[in-house]
Amino acid sequence: MTDRHLLAGRALALISCACATIWSSSSGALAARAVIPAGSAIQATLNLSLNTKSAYVGQPISMNVQSPYPSNGAGLQGAIIYGHVAQVQKAGQGRNPQLELVVDHIKSYGSSSQIPISAYIDKIAPKQGPNYLTGAAGAAVGMLLGNWIGKTIGTNAGGAVGLAAGFMLASNNKKDINVSGGSEVTVHLTQALSL
Repeated sequence: MTDRHLLAGRALALISCACATIWSSSSGALAARAVIPAGSAIQATLNLSLNTKSAYVGQPISMNVQSPYPSNGAGLQGAIIYGHVAQVQKAGQGRNPQLELVVDHIKSYGSSSQIPISAYIDKIAPKQGPNYLTGAAGAAVGMLLGNWIGKTIGTNAGGAVGLAAGFMLASNNKKDINVSGGSEVTVHLTQALSL
């Protein structure tokens, strides 16, 4: 064997060893990822105040994840959930105020990666509260809206889409809705979340 063949053989062995190390590291990282099951509830607090008088469609929102964490949710400590205002209507004569919020993604503590999240806001408990819909009532509004949209575009899945689309706060007292920063939020996963 010539020196050239010997060097080429050593280089190939070195590359193979490096690839095996990288492969075992990446598969170990994948195996170590925690999976939070669909249907899990994540507790969080809103990082900003919202008011139907000044909020706007597309306005970014964020929420700090709080304990207690769901099953396999230890990786949620320090995480932040991001979303946006999907719909807003100011109070006015003959017009009730409405505010719809949607979640988009989550960032783990210390990470710059945005992980898409399939979830809906089930409840918002303002520190000081207006009269608004929560839980099943808020979900019912989403289902009705989704059914209407579904019938408009010719599908029967509209209710499910509306239910998962977002959380709507609505008041029937003609005053703008105020949700202060620090309000408690419950987010439900519609699909498993891998962290």
